[in-house]
Amino acid sequence: MDLILIVDDSLETRVLLKTILEKSGYREILLANSASEAFSLLGIYSKSDEKLQGIDLVLMDILMPEIDGIEATRRIKESDRGRDIPVVMVTGSSDDQDLDQAFQAGASDYIMKPFNRTELLVRIRSTLALKREMDERKERERRLQRDIDLAKSVQLSVLSKPMHEEGISIDALYRPSEGLSGDMYGWYKIRDGCYGIFLCDVMGHGVSASLVSMSIRTLLRDLVTQVIDPIEVMTLLNDHMIRFFSNHKSRNRYCTAFYIVIDLEKKVAEYVNAGHPPGLALVHDNSIMTFEKTVPPLGFVPQLKVLKKTVTLQNVTDILLYTDGVVEEPGKSIIENIEVVKECLKKGNCLESGSFMNEVLLKLNKETSAKDDICLISIRLEDNPMNIIDSFR
Repeated sequence: MDLILIVDDSLETRVLLKTILEKSGYREILLANSASEAFSLLGIYSKSDEKLQGIDLVLMDILMPEIDGIEATRRIKESDRGRDIPVVMVTGSSDDQDLDQAFQAGASDYIMKPFNRTELLVRIRSTLALKREMDERKERERRLQRDIDLAKSVQLSVLSKPMHEEGISIDALYRPSEGLSGDMYGWYKIRDGCYGIFLCDVMGHGVSASLVSMSIRTLLRDLVTQVIDPIEVMTLLNDHMIRFFSNHKSRNRYCTAFYIVIDLEKKVAEYVNAGHPPGLALVHDNSIMTFEKTVPPLGFVPQLKVLKKTVTLQNVTDILLYTDGVVEEPGKSIIENIEVVKECLKKGNCLESGSFMNEVLLKLNKETSAKDDICLISIRLEDNPMNIIDSFR
């Protein structure tokens, strides 16, 4: 049932409008003889948190003493409780300036005096119909946001927690650009002294990308702890991506991924870089070793021939993995941004003012917002000397 508020200092006009509306089937009608009384009925200046009966439409006279209809409309539309309520101006003036000011104040429509009954009812019906559509859309958006918040909580809950064991510490900074992210990471203890670390970035971001990343996460734990070998892990994940989008119209569905197995006893690491930004490792002499791409992104090529590389960790102190949201920025060089990350990794003094990861984002002007999902993983090999990366949680 629509609730209509009539605001007019003329008793005759209020009664006339009320009579026309009631004869047309409208039963919920409130009357106010001034802007102040209208504010009270709308709860504009009320401090109460109690939900008031919702008013769906205001018919507002322009010419009223003390506070005219234009100023009253402006105050209503500026308030939290009134901004979504349509206001239709009721006026006997044909002055274009008055109407222009009314629309600038937030009015939705206007009705001229003396009333044409048919025109009056048509304008009221159309305005109320638009209000209902807006209310339904906002309710759908609220329900969708609740679902997204729940999905975000689930997504965050499955991400690996910081790991601190003898000889190794692993942690991450994770910042989605929207409520849900296509970035996903995880690390697992395969056996004593052996760890598998995985990072992937699904094309795009938001709901669709997060669904793909969660499907990968479902497979990941068993793959890392049972299959172990990076070639087999990436081959199976590539097959999964191909099957996942086999019936999808778009062929441009893929994810970049980086998987590394660190063996502390042997002091070696095996890795596969599937189209991902190069991993970075800090060496004793303060130089940087890079883990470059070894295969295309997952999901591009069926029966992908996966290549892995083996590197020694004898002189490595820290390893940094990250998604392209860290170094990719329109109009800026990715290569130059990677160099910025390298310099942050090499300069221990940059850690004195805060966490390493936030220092990286600060240097790249991404400390407050990001257009893409951001994820960084820090791996500290604690048995090696010259470890410089502070905890960044």
